[in-house]
Amino acid sequence: MKIDRTTENLREYSRKIALSQAYGAIIMPVMETMERTTVILQKPDGSPVENVMQDYGFTSIPDPENTAKTLCASTLLAYSGVPRLISPAEAALCQKLQDNLQILYPEQEALDPYYQNIKIPEIARGEFTLGYSEFQAGEYDMSDGPSLEDGAYGHYIPKIGIWNSAFRFPIVMQNKTPWMTVTPNEKNTMHKHIEAAHGHVLTLGLGLGYFAYMAHRKPDVTAVTIIEIDPDIIALFEAHILPQFDHPEKIKIVQADAIAYIQNLADGVFDTCFADIWRNGMDVDPYLSVKTAARHLKKTAMSYWIEDSLLGFMLQHMGIILLGAMGLPYPNMDRDPLYRFLQKLTSRTRIKNPDEMRQAFTPQYLSNLIDIRTSVSWQPNI
Repeated sequence: MKIDRTTENLREYSRKIALSQAYGAIIMPVMETMERTTVILQKPDGSPVENVMQDYGFTSIPDPENTAKTLCASTLLAYSGVPRLISPAEAALCQKLQDNLQILYPEQEALDPYYQNIKIPEIARGEFTLGYSEFQAGEYDMSDGPSLEDGAYGHYIPKIGIWNSAFRFPIVMQNKTPWMTVTPNEKNTMHKHIEAAHGHVLTLGLGLGYFAYMAHRKPDVTAVTIIEIDPDIIALFEAHILPQFDHPEKIKIVQADAIAYIQNLADGVFDTCFADIWRNGMDVDPYLSVKTAARHLKKTAMSYWIEDSLLGFMLQHMGIILLGAMGLPYPNMDRDPLYRFLQKLTSRTRIKNPDEMRQAFTPQYLSNLIDIRTSVSWQPNI
């Protein structure tokens, strides 16, 4: 990456630094709290809630949803250790976090066709166990993919939900550790990919079969081929979940390594492909492995679960590259495979003005760059 060190670019860089500082003070503590612990809203007297809207009396006041969101957001911020005295930029991020917060109602979520039609038995095979888990009333959880702060260089505002009352959801446990679930977060982050699915659909990763189930119900989807590497997951799915599908004859399961399968796949065999073999928005290794392996597929429309979150995580790493391009001190990251990959990927990027700087730090720009810079390979172990 090369940057013309004009006064305007220096000012834009200063704005980026200020935003990064505000983001680190507000959003990162919240994300770290959500990652490491279960956060549950309690009654004012400290006892468990059964129904958030009723127990707090929100149903009897004007604008109950926004009032509830204000309380839930301020409680989460306090629990995350965010100080009360904050800058205007930090206050703006707090407001955006509150705007993104959602009250989750089990009776509404239960209308999803998968919840209504697919019943998960309590059964185990190998390392895996099918069954249900439960969100408690007042429990916080990610409800959807994050929203990108305008011009924020990959800074995302999480979308967090709080359960109004208790809710059961399907889960696969691997050696007593959650491996795959079907919650609003998974469902909502798959919605656009389900909408885009058509013709002969390929999906990488099986899980509990939510994407396959929703896609196969569409009239414009003729078949769904699923690539899954674990034989126990396949066996559990075929014995207990697939028979409940509307059209099980549309489904074909291939036991194979997803990345190797994509590498050897001829172009045009499938109309659309949905990849979902990573755990979260920081698990970039399998994402980049699939995305770079699929560069030769021009006739198949590729889509990737939570891609914006993955790209946002990568854009944070690009900030170090920006430091070097600005001629400022930066940490030595030469041993980091993601840093090396991004450095090679952006080696031809030339930034002349603030607009180009902002554009270079958007998910779409980075995604396109990964697709077209075919000479830059992803090598995580080198």
